[in-house]
Amino acid sequence: MKPGNGAMQSMRSELPQPGCFSWAGVSSFWRALPFVGAVVLLIISRLGGAGQYACLNRASLAFFSVAEGMTGGLAFQLGTCLPESSPLLAGERGSLRWIQAALASVSTQAAAAALDDLTPRSLGGRMAYLLVGNAFLKSGEMDAAIASLQQAGALQRLVEAGNAAHDRGNDLQAFQFWQAARSAWREEGLHYKIERVVAVTALEGLARIWLQDKNYLLAAEAYAEKAEVIAPEVSLDTFISAGLLYFRAGDFVNSKRWYEIASEQFPSNPRPYFGLGQVLAAQEQWDPALTNFQIVVEMSPGNYEGWYWLGLAYAQLEHSPEACASWAQAIHLKPDYAAAQRQLETMGCTP
Repeated sequence: MKPGNGAMQSMRSELPQPGCFSWAGVSSFWRALPFVGAVVLLIISRLGGAGQYACLNRASLAFFSVAEGMTGGLAFQLGTCLPESSPLLAGERGSLRWIQAALASVSTQAAAAALDDLTPRSLGGRMAYLLVGNAFLKSGEMDAAIASLQQAGALQRLVEAGNAAHDRGNDLQAFQFWQAARSAWREEGLHYKIERVVAVTALEGLARIWLQDKNYLLAAEAYAEKAEVIAPEVSLDTFISAGLLYFRAGDFVNSKRWYEIASEQFPSNPRPYFGLGQVLAAQEQWDPALTNFQIVVEMSPGNYEGWYWLGLAYAQLEHSPEACASWAQAIHLKPDYAAAQRQLETMGCTP
């Protein structure tokens, strides 16, 4: 939980201000003035109402900006009470500098407290959350890192952290980072090709983990989302993987849909028709299953599995001679094909 504004101001007062008192003699006096002015304004702002506080708070942060080497003109702009739509938001610029100072002092919690001053999803907000998220990563506070990076919409950073966790053998942590990345792009969308590439990496990682857990439905959904992310540049393997995983999950409707899409996109490849045939066979729709297995062996005469499943379809439709011939062809292509040999013996097929 993030500290409140009171805790934030308290933490800020403990932060060193690099360069504020670094000059000797008269120079250090002039360098101290902005700091003194900021403190005075902060005290006054606490005595005023909410509107006065917001205005004077920005002004005080502007004084600190001068102390940190910003130009007076920019500090004046930051110190005025600009509308929230202004590209020059004093609170954001000042808070960003506070965050940088806090992180330089290895005070991540103080930096996190300053996030309260920032507008979520604004440019300043994203930059701040990214800075704090990276700091949490370095300190090993992974839950806080995930929350901050997700607020920043830092898709690539989340995926990179997930990849690093996977490389360390920590699949649970990798899963958390990849899922956070997935949530981030679902909320904001994918607008650039590099974002789609990164999203695919996360989806493939999630699919691997779900496959290890034999959660075929979630793995199938990951591949289906991958196909949508990289469309229209979708590979045949992506379609086939989605269809196969939905099939293993028992979701024949979605399995059939993805195999049909694959057959439309890659009409000269036998793999989608083989998958379709299996889905139809599992639903005991043997006539259309037979048609698809016929397409498979026509396109790929050396596909012994195609001949085996063609034999099953013929057998279910009570075409025994054709079933026996199909299984015999499967054994011709693969002499040690035990499943086809058993079917021949069960059907009483003569050589």
